[in-house]
Amino acid sequence: MQASTYFTRRFRAWVLDNLPMTKEEAINGGAEVVGCSTETAKRNLSKLTSRVGPVAISQDINGKATLILKEDTTWRTSGQPTPSTLPKRRP
Repeated sequence: MQASTYFTRRFRAWVLDNLPMTKEEAINGGAEVVGCSTETAKRNLSKLTSRVGPVAISQDINGKATLILKEDTTWRTSGQPTPSTLPKRRP
């Protein structure tokens, strides 16, 4: 569990500090810089590009998948959903 958290935090910081970039570069370059496997990088990128994540996938002029920071600023740096997006608890 500790290694997972370590790689997740480093990968997330590296991607957010180096946007925009291609999806392929995020996976391969991120794995190289952070020291994790490409499979781990893919899982971390999947979280970053989720509906509540801070990164969006766009297409560049050559049709390559490119990662950009979402214009929507409702996401938080911690990657956690805001209270307004969480399901309501039943009494």
